[in-house]
Amino acid sequence: MGYWLTLSSLAQIIWVYIFLSRWFFLSVVAMIAILIPLIVLYLRLDIALEPLTFKQKWLVNFPISLYLGWISIATIVNIASALDFAGWNQWGITDINWTIMMILIGGIIAIWIRLQHYDKVYCGVFVWTFIAISIRHLDIISIAATAGILGFLLILLMLMPQLKLANRKNS
Repeated sequence: MGYWLTLSSLAQIIWVYIFLSRWFFLSVVAMIAILIPLIVLYLRLDIALEPLTFKQKWLVNFPISLYLGWISIATIVNIASALDFAGWNQWGITDINWTIMMILIGGIIAIWIRLQHYDKVYCGVFVWTFIAISIRHLDIISIAATAGILGFLLILLMLMPQLKLANRKNS
């Protein structure tokens, strides 16, 4: 894990300072500096793709998947916050529709990770987030329904048996 986790952790420290200082556009740069090393680390470790010891799974892969899931969501939220802070006009699209689009982007990312990497932990972070969004926005049916449906879909994908990688590795 070496330098990748160190780079991500240093960027996390910088992000906290920048975000709390309300320098939102710089915080997006710092967030991406957290995200990229985590993606590299995730791919280098072949998370959820290789059989592992109990210790490797719970002390390395689980925390990295969890951290990457949270940072993936936080990146989407951080970008939206920076745009909102700047008073971005949203190309005439309503706040509700932008929120739904961001939820859908997050859902597509989570579904892709589940189907490509079979990673239930990463998906679990999105399930938790979508359920929280759905409950928080019960007054806005379109947001609550979109988040709720995606959360339910991800739960179904997480319950699917893991497909064998033989076909993928032989191709």
